[in-house]
Amino acid sequence: FDCSGEKIELKSYTSSEYSDYWDTDTLQMFTSVIFDGANYIVCGYENCDFNYSNDKVHRGVVYKINKDLSSVEKIYSRENCLFFGIDKSTNGKYYICGEYTDNGNILKGLLLTSDMIKNESQPLTYSTDIQPYTWFTQSCVYSDKIILCGQTASDMNATKDSYPLVMAIDFAGKKLWENTTFAGYTTAYSCIPNKIGTYIIQLYNQHTGESAIVSSDL
Repeated sequence: FDCSGEKIELKSYTSSEYSDYWDTDTLQMFTSVIFDGANYIVCGYENCDFNYSNDKVHRGVVYKINKDLSSVEKIYSRENCLFFGIDKSTNGKYYICGEYTDNGNILKGLLLTSDMIKNESQPLTYSTDIQPYTWFTQSCVYSDKIILCGQTASDMNATKDSYPLVMAIDFAGKKLWENTTFAGYTTAYSCIPNKIGTYIIQLYNQHTGESAIVSSDL
């Protein structure tokens, strides 16, 4: 929706690829958006039931929507992926994070770049040493690195042994460092830089419902 004028203008889009979107267990969603100066670049997913059923192949998708919301074009899709967060750098490139489900139903953190979309390349995937399941919910481009937030857990639904995860990736895709030391919380929902070179992180504990905003020099 566009609320820049005197009234809110709402547009909706439904993919025609699948016929069962209105089933109660099948979802499509836009999750994050940036404006590149000419178009909105929107990421999300389609055909997902979050049970990762064998009869449904979910897809991460990226759409381009023009400035007045009058046209929409799907510019990228990838099976067994969910795209959650997008951010852009000062050079105009953008970076999308999410999760990838491999053949063993293990979730891995995912990074997709605008260059990969242009070249129709596969996203990069990442995991941690402490838990087998990893996923990212927000990407943040800062200086010469990409900060990815999410969690790592011992099971797909993160019902136990879940830890907040903050990971830094350089523009070539190399992992620079990771932080899993935020005790007392189960996930990191978002991370943004502030003006003094440190980071503001939103932490959450799914068992207690407690949320916190912390300032950290990572």
